[in-house]
Amino acid sequence: MQSTSFEESTVQPAGDIPVVIWAPSETLPPNRAVSGVLVGGGLPPLQGQRSEVSVSVSSLPEDTTPVSVRVVVDERVRGAGSIPPGSSLSLLLPPAPAGWVLGYAEADADALRADDRRYFAFHARPAPSAGLFGEPGFFVAEAIRVLEAAGRLRTVPGSEADAVVSAGGLGLDAAGPQAAVLVLPPAEPDFLPSLNRRLADAGIPWRAERQGTSGEGPLSGTVLPEPLSGVHILRRYRLSPIGQPDAAHRTLGRVGDEPWAVSGTDASGRRYLLLASPLDERSSSLPVSADMVRFMDWVFGQWAARAGEGVGRIAGQPLPAPYGADRVRTPGGEEVPIDGTRMYWATREAGFYTFLAGDSTVAVQALNPPASESVLSPDRGADRPAMERVVGSDLTVVRRQDRWVGAIFRVRRGPELWRVLLLAALALLVVEAGVAAAGRARPTGDAASSPWEPHATS
Repeated sequence: MQSTSFEESTVQPAGDIPVVIWAPSETLPPNRAVSGVLVGGGLPPLQGQRSEVSVSVSSLPEDTTPVSVRVVVDERVRGAGSIPPGSSLSLLLPPAPAGWVLGYAEADADALRADDRRYFAFHARPAPSAGLFGEPGFFVAEAIRVLEAAGRLRTVPGSEADAVVSAGGLGLDAAGPQAAVLVLPPAEPDFLPSLNRRLADAGIPWRAERQGTSGEGPLSGTVLPEPLSGVHILRRYRLSPIGQPDAAHRTLGRVGDEPWAVSGTDASGRRYLLLASPLDERSSSLPVSADMVRFMDWVFGQWAARAGEGVGRIAGQPLPAPYGADRVRTPGGEEVPIDGTRMYWATREAGFYTFLAGDSTVAVQALNPPASESVLSPDRGADRPAMERVVGSDLTVVRRQDRWVGAIFRVRRGPELWRVLLLAALALLVVEAGVAAAGRARPTGDAASSPWEPHATS
């Protein structure tokens, strides 16, 4: 009955299905939670770069006592502070060494401990080299300029870059053999034949077609990159596969049931990311938002470096296996092989999930409990009509522990046997009483004499 478990727009989702609710009268224990951790303002630190981590703490509205928090990086305390609930605290991180950096922010333990710690992980790497083929548009060029000014990438000729942006498929034949390529469709549909021809020449098994139906729609998907969360698509082409995509194929984002962002490897083994819309203000809400810079940083950094395709994930969500990973190590230390779906589903436990290829670490994903689970405010308390509206009509509310079993087991299978057993017990008692009474009758005549009593003789 947490308030965060219900949607105001949903009425009686259970219908007439019987529902039993445990609603004890005891006061809920106070709960303080580390509700958020943000490293580098959403841009992971580069190798040798100092950064900061922002920690948010939540609690009940009436709780104003400061909370002590600590930031631990690679098993060493790197910062500590005290903040009131509902606020954030920024702590500096030391220069990041090359490789994966694992850490967490934690508060003092309370009665509910699952949300007293939040994990984070990032891959510290040198600034990647970026290149352009064609004219990707104003917003892409500006995002690259901002990232270069911040030292997060360096621009080089497209043939020498670690990752390139290909406008309309230009330069697919000139990109380096190890490069990762972001392919943007043209703004005008008249140039689609040229794009499709270049995709076919590069061995990318997709083609872009004019969209039969149009309309605004949000991006969705189980492996949707975090910078694309909340983005709305205004115009798009239809991406149609050609033949059977290889095992490395993955749909990162969808609009409804249709793919919007697909990734895989081309005929030469290079990684590609193909979008169904150009990155301009007429096609989506992404270019005019602050997430545009984060998305381009993700493309040139995390995606191009094969360091996994999702950040900020929640325990219980499936994890996509990065390219090349053959198994995953869970927070409990168990190593599980990656199956043919290239997804790992058993993510109930919060902590670090390490994807491995042989003895090498391919990627690390930090999973945390949902922040909404820390909000313990009950929904409408004891207002039964309101509870029936958000649950269902056949509702039983149990407030005492000794009544829980009786509320659950309300229907039995088969006939009740207690009456039969009771009658059988009564009959047995009657028979036993009759046998006992017959055993107490004394014999008559000569047999009644005692064997020790002398008899008269004639």
